[in-house]
Amino acid sequence: MATVRPLRFLGVLLLLYAMVGWYIFLPAEVPADAVRVRLWLYLSGVVALIVDEVCQRITREAREVMDRKEREREQKPN
Repeated sequence: MATVRPLRFLGVLLLLYAMVGWYIFLPAEVPADAVRVRLWLYLSGVVALIVDEVCQRITREAREVMDRKEREREQKPN
C-alpha cells in the first residue's frame, strides 16, 4: 500500500488550487491582492514539492549508506 507523502499532497493541492482559481477568474476581474494570493499559493506549492523531493532523496541516500555499512559489517571476518 502506498503511503501519502504530506508535503507532496499539500504541494499538489496548492498548485491545483492556484491554477484552477487562475483560470476561473481572469486576472482583470479580480483585485490585485487576489492575484498576489494566487501567486503565493502557486509558489508555496512549488516549494512544498521541492522540499518533499529533497527530503525523499536524503532519506533514500541515508538508507543506502546504512545498508552498505550493514553489508560491510556482515562481510567482515571476526
